[in-house]
Amino acid sequence: MTQREVKAFAVVAHKNKITFCYEGDVKLDQLKHLNSPLGMEHYIHLEKIPMDSRHNAKVDYPKLRRKLENS
Repeated sequence: MTQREVKAFAVVAHKNKITFCYEGDVKLDQLKHLNSPLGMEHYIHLEKIPMDSRHNAKVDYPKLRRKLENS
């Protein structure tokens, strides 16, 4: 059995819903179980969460929002 993981994530308001965007190979049902007390309304899997090029540890929220709007 392999360990599944979320490599990066961000929580944003998208289309008037609290949205959990994530990168990694974890199954959606695992995320819903863990985040249900947090009030997540929508989940979006992305191949890559955009990161700030200066820090590479900080989510680039403007790029993420553009990516969500274009999807």
